[in-house]
Amino acid sequence: MKQNFLKTPPMGWNSYDYYDTTVTEQEVIENATYMKEHLLAYGWEYVVVDIQWYAIAAGTRR
Repeated sequence: MKQNFLKTPPMGWNSYDYYDTTVTEQEVIENATYMKEHLLAYGWEYVVVDIQWYAIAAGTRR
């Protein structure tokens, strides 16, 4: 039985978890910059822009 497990799962930030469907490009950039400066050393490396980023009126539902 193969038992090669990671010590931690892939760690990152997902726009939907906080912004729902209202995330803007500027908010993504700000969060990614913060992660790079403060969290990358601890394994936080993924930024996911999730749900409705492609919609015509994305970011307008506040």
